[in-house]
Amino acid sequence: MKKYVLIFGLIMAFDICAQSTTSGSCAKNGTNSTCTWSYDSTTKKLTISGSGAMADYGPYYDGDYHTTAPWNMYEREVKNVVIEDGISNIGSYAFYHVKMENISIADSVTQILGGALQYSSLKELNIPNSVTYIGGGALNGIGTLHYITLPDSLDSIGGMALGNTAFYSIIVDGNTILTKDMLKDGCCVVSLSSYQSIYCNETNESCLSLKNDEELGSLITSYQNKNGLYETEDGKLFANLDLMAHGVSCKDKAQCQDLLVSAAQGTFVFGGKTYASLDDLARGNYIPKRIYTIDEANAVAGKTNSFKIRYR
Repeated sequence: MKKYVLIFGLIMAFDICAQSTTSGSCAKNGTNSTCTWSYDSTTKKLTISGSGAMADYGPYYDGDYHTTAPWNMYEREVKNVVIEDGISNIGSYAFYHVKMENISIADSVTQILGGALQYSSLKELNIPNSVTYIGGGALNGIGTLHYITLPDSLDSIGGMALGNTAFYSIIVDGNTILTKDMLKDGCCVVSLSSYQSIYCNETNESCLSLKNDEELGSLITSYQNKNGLYETEDGKLFANLDLMAHGVSCKDKAQCQDLLVSAAQGTFVFGGKTYASLDDLARGNYIPKRIYTIDEANAVAGKTNSFKIRYR
């Protein structure tokens, strides 16, 4: 009887250890890679360290979608991923359906392989100027992804690499913003060795080619109308490019012009809400109105009873 208890105890202990693994190897077989991973449950951060190539993984489904990567037990809780200097690639499906919100990619990374970040929860993505290749479906289906920075170093990109994302704007060359409204037929911007091409998500056929910054500037200028505002093909009006990039349109020309006049005076009132700056307006960070309690309202109103109060 004691033997059975001992064996059962060892099995339970092994199972607990297996479930609580917080680090291990992620090195690609057949290479001299020293890639390792570690997870901090307190900070919800997953760190990829070492040097060389990260292993390739795959997706699997058991009623839900997962990556076969060894950190898959944390894929629903990890918030931040850090790819440290020395790692040369992000492996296939490495973070497939991993619900991270942020990722930091070192300049040593040259490839983001197929499905690598697919269906993650990234809100913005800055791809370093060392990446030359993005594999098919690498960024596909990231419904939260609003801002993407693509590098000049990018030589090729696979089909549907940027498909089914929710971008507001794509930054090219570090300072040029092209917006979803400016791209027809659901196309996305791809930077290819010193010139920019816009490819349609489904057909991957080029629907517009921009060979230099002058052409990029001309595209943006073509959306600026005679009133100094920006107008897209569907008739939406924007006070400036940043608001255009964030999809904050005016209901009419007068509202846009009133916003620009008030902004010049240091006040930012738009749509009945007050903002600290145009940048805050673009991002929806308005200043909430003060809601008083009845006692506070009575104290402020005093004997005049002229104070308008709002009840929660």
